[in-house]
Amino acid sequence: MTVMPSGLRVIIAEIEGKLGDEATDPADEHARWNLYVRAAEVEHCWPQLREAIALEEDRAVASSLVVRMLERVPAEEREDWSCLLPAEEDRDFALRRARELNFLEAVLLGSPEEERGDLRFETWSPWLQLRLAGSSEDRDILALLAESGATRRIRAGAAARRRSLGDTEKH
Repeated sequence: MTVMPSGLRVIIAEIEGKLGDEATDPADEHARWNLYVRAAEVEHCWPQLREAIALEEDRAVASSLVVRMLERVPAEEREDWSCLLPAEEDRDFALRRARELNFLEAVLLGSPEEERGDLRFETWSPWLQLRLAGSSEDRDILALLAESGATRRIRAGAAARRRSLGDTEKH
């Protein structure tokens, strides 16, 4: 059994205090995760979450928390949150998700193509494709996904979304 860094114990106690929670067993990654999930919904806990990520010994917990936070923090903070992850592989995944979220938000806001960033269709993850298929109103994107989406679910979702927007054109 690894020894829990004392700094992480202190941060966990601070988060519990801010949330009014009972004591969490800091040695239990599931208990820490549950605390982090609750804290992610409370903006005044975010500074402690940043510290916790930097000290978190469980890579999966830290990486999952960063990815969760990317959908909550402003776009201009996403790269900073991603860079909290010490493992390069985890950091690269988070940075990719941050770029995809920026792209998704630009599409959903109807931003012109040149303002959406440099993501090309062949680099879109299934996560991004699925999100776009279910929420985009950009008929060109929906047509592309209906025709060439990575999975049957994505293609069907994009086709259904096109129909719901009144686009009856078939490809």
